[in-house]
Amino acid sequence: MRKIVFILFILPLTIFCNNNNENAAFNDIIKETTSSIDTSSYKKSNKKIEKIYYIKKNSIVFFKINKTEYNILIEELGGDSNWEMRELFNSFTLNAKSLKKALKKHKIFVVIKTNKIYEIQIDSGKTLRFDRTEEEQIVGQIFCDGKKKPLITYGVYTNKEIVKLVKQYFEINTINVIEPNSTKNNKIDSLNRAN
Repeated sequence: MRKIVFILFILPLTIFCNNNNENAAFNDIIKETTSSIDTSSYKKSNKKIEKIYYIKKNSIVFFKINKTEYNILIEELGGDSNWEMRELFNSFTLNAKSLKKALKKHKIFVVIKTNKIYEIQIDSGKTLRFDRTEEEQIVGQIFCDGKKKPLITYGVYTNKEIVKLVKQYFEINTINVIEPNSTKNNKIDSLNRAN
């Protein structure tokens, strides 16, 4: 706020007074005022501000690491693991997409995200925070119906396993999920997109 006052009010007065060489005492006050302003909070931070994804009721968020994190992971694991990791991510993405289609008629929103921080909103007014980096997870799911405690799972599940979890959590009797095609024949590169 002080910085804005300085820029909008004091700085133009300083320039005016300096141009007219009048009122030297006023110039001394300006110098004293500007040197006492704490600008440390205005300096740019090297820390990247993480985007938060807000989860509302009747949602399933499939979360995964982003491309930069993936590249770091491959470097740590060794280049030979690249193919296996791509298969893992492709299976994960295909499962999410097939589930998205099946849950549309149940009005359950399914999305794939690469955010690190998630805030889950419950009908009671409570907001729960989940940071996937604290859990050191590369993929997982967050189930939220807005009423009960959210269900957070880690790893890649088969379609049958994920459907079972959805039925239990959302109390749905039937879900018609079409099995995704084999990832070997599918040209989806799940690392390049988060829907």
